[in-house]
Amino acid sequence: MYPMKFESAAGKIISLLLIVLSPYVFSQTQGPNSGGAFQNTSLAGSSSSWSNPSNAASFDGANATAGPVTTHTDYLVVTGFGFSVPAGRVITGIEVQVYKNSDDPSKTKDHSVMIVKNGVIGGSVSEEKALSSSWQGQGVPSWVTYGGPYDTWGESWTDADINSGNFGLAFSAEQSGNGTPNISVDQVTIKVYYTDVVLPVALLNFSCADLNNSEVEIRWSTAMEKENNFFVIERSADMARNYEMIGKVIGAGNSSSRTNYTYTDQSPLAGLSYYRLKQVSMSGIESGIGKVIAVSRSSSGTTTLVVYPNPSSRNNMVYVCLNNFVPGKEVLVVVTDMLGKEYFSKVILTCQGRTIEAVDPSRTLAPGIYIVTGSSDNQLYKQRIVIR
Repeated sequence: MYPMKFESAAGKIISLLLIVLSPYVFSQTQGPNSGGAFQNTSLAGSSSSWSNPSNAASFDGANATAGPVTTHTDYLVVTGFGFSVPAGRVITGIEVQVYKNSDDPSKTKDHSVMIVKNGVIGGSVSEEKALSSSWQGQGVPSWVTYGGPYDTWGESWTDADINSGNFGLAFSAEQSGNGTPNISVDQVTIKVYYTDVVLPVALLNFSCADLNNSEVEIRWSTAMEKENNFFVIERSADMARNYEMIGKVIGAGNSSSRTNYTYTDQSPLAGLSYYRLKQVSMSGIESGIGKVIAVSRSSSGTTTLVVYPNPSSRNNMVYVCLNNFVPGKEVLVVVTDMLGKEYFSKVILTCQGRTIEAVDPSRTLAPGIYIVTGSSDNQLYKQRIVIR
């Protein structure tokens, strides 16, 4: 049995956007590796346990299954990934892929997606990775990715943590909309990103929260700091081309434990703004640290569709932001070229306030000009995007 950790809803912070990688971190990778140990772990309030959990070992059509689900499933816990990260490496990110399916995807959602660290579901401070949209909106059956090259799931990691046999993933799904779906998982894989570069700051997370559409609170935490004098918070209003400094926050100097920081932008811009962090050492050396985040705010409350970054490139993810759409509505997002040829389409279920969806242009789009269209209730919203 695995111990579990949960955080209150107030303690959850959702990171809106990751588009830029640190200029001084050159990651190596291991994986994707498949799990070698599988078990069903009880989860309070569940209505279904996982049958044949070891069928999630390989992508072969033999699935771990649960259902019919009337509330949510137990945890499917997958460990034993067999990593051998060299000693002393700095872990920069963990990327998990789950091949999941449902016989009623529109009535199925993630319930909980948590990392397992040292045999504990959720580790000590892990972030919840469950996606809020229905599985129909995610494309089912399909591989779904959680985390990434610069996402440590809110945890501080050592090579020993990753190489441990009790490192892995805990996965649970739920029914929504009075459905009773049958759920399956064919395979779970993990890829680990690491570097042997000594970082001045090991960033655990970087996120922002729009406070009642009047202020934006920037939040970040570090796992380690070395001679860190202060952080610089910068903001861009022109699609991340040019930045201006809007504030400073004193760093911890030297630290080997988690340190949390906040900065409030009391005069945020209307529309789309980007934020990034820089770190300045005691000797005055300045460096970027890892991520750029974006907030899309509408001062008028009007319904809008925003695509960013724009222009973009085949090396970046493109994000479609739906502002002030009616919650619970299905919006069909389509990407076409100027001649109308379709390259991408997906139905997104909107949530309260804003919904952000990622599109990967590196798989489908050549350099050129494209049209992104969102349609709902006979209303069309269009935005051009340039792919370089």
